[in-house]
Amino acid sequence: MWWAELLNSSVAFLGGAPAPIVAEILVVAGAGGGGACSIVTSNPGGGGGAGGYRTNASFTLPSSFTVTIGAGGAGGNVAAANGNTSTLDTISSSGGGRGSASFPAGGSDVGGNGGSGGGAVTTAGTGNLGGYSPAEGTNGQVGGSYRGGGSSSQGSAGGAGTSNSITGSAVTYAAGATGNNSSPTAGGANTGNGGQGTTASGGATVVGAAGGSGVVVIAYPNTFPALTSIGGGLTYDQPTRSGYRVYRFTAGTGTVTV
Repeated sequence: MWWAELLNSSVAFLGGAPAPIVAEILVVAGAGGGGACSIVTSNPGGGGGAGGYRTNASFTLPSSFTVTIGAGGAGGNVAAANGNTSTLDTISSSGGGRGSASFPAGGSDVGGNGGSGGGAVTTAGTGNLGGYSPAEGTNGQVGGSYRGGGSSSQGSAGGAGTSNSITGSAVTYAAGATGNNSSPTAGGANTGNGGQGTTASGGATVVGAAGGSGVVVIAYPNTFPALTSIGGGLTYDQPTRSGYRVYRFTAGTGTVTV
């Protein structure tokens, strides 16, 4: 943007500090894993809840900050796991709730609480664990497909996610998963989408699918300089978006310097 370039050059000419970088950001947590079902019971495993979804269109980047990418929760054999939190400086998104399992040790059909709640046969998990406004996710659901909550609604095919084009291409993030699947599907890397729960098949326990890992994205006009340094503990790439510098962090934790 011409005004940002003019401001930066004017400040530099006067010998002052460069103007702060105001960026668009996306912070999505890891999703919950899908629950398992055993031939011992008739109840299927619930779908994993989506990882928390948070955005800000005008976030001022501090001079140094930490980025952490939350892993997705493991799918259930007995009990699935919740997803893990993603952070960018002071912005955190809560890991998605696990889908219920039909074993007493798996929570007696109780879905996990999280960014979005896990689905269940009897008691679903609650969403928006961080208590944010706007909410980072929705509650899980009971009955039907035992679906985990998503970032934007509690759809009948699993909680709907949210489409976002911060990287230059539209991607749907933070969708909840269904339960009661004979061949469960994992949530997908760097989507925050829930892992599907299972039903018994072939006389054996079927393991639920893993939740998708989270992602953090920073995008700002390319009239500003590139980031000074990115900690070696972080994995990232730079998608192409016209007029912007984009940094997509896909794994790890580390310090970023502007």
